Amino acid sequence: MYKKEDFENLYWNPYGNPKGVRKLWNTLNLYKEFREDLGEVDEDLFFNYMELVYHKESVMVKDFDSIHDRKVMAFEMLSGKTLQNFTDWMRDIINGANSVANRMCIRFCTIQKSQEYSLLAISALSYDKLLFDMESLIQNEGSIENTIIVTEKAQADLAKMLARINELKKGLFMADKILEADVDDDLLKHARVEGITEMVVKGKIKIPKK
Repeated sequence: MYKKEDFENLYWNPYGNPKGVRKLWNTLNLYKEFREDLGEVDEDLFFNYMELVYHKESVMVKDFDSIHDRKVMAFEMLSGKTLQNFTDWMRDIINGANSVANRMCIRFCTIQKSQEYSLLAISALSYDKLLFDMESLIQNEGSIENTIIVTEKAQADLAKMLARINELKKGLFMADKILEADVDDDLLKHARVEGITEMVVKGKIKIPKK
């Protein structure tokens, strides 16, 4: 289906599952995520798979709208195995069950689109801050009528922001919902304000009843 020339535009050519990927593209060694232990995973096979599945210029990204189909095809092409004969670690990576591999894939994506990732991080913090600010707006409006007006305006702004955040994540992570969920967790760890849901649960916000 593919030939070696189809992948000459990538960071390294993964066709044929070459060995010594760290030497083929030594940028990998600069990031802490790529120094983590993958356990039983064949590192070179995984790195070649990662590039086929997540490089923004990979022909496979363009050929496969389904992220699952793209992952399966990448492993089949590189390993010479069919889906039925994949190893357990290959299945774990496809299903997002290997957290170390997930972090590496996230970093690989953000290396390619660092400005978009910065925008995503800022947007996520801004979204969280607007949720936080809703508390003071609600507390200060007094009447139910004014509270409803303020809340509806804030909700409209939040909906627009959330749509933009989701659009950024989809583009960054090649429509991989598993990576999108993982990066959400990572962004929340660095958030400087608590979301309104957390504050309500902790009793820091009192929603007016009337």
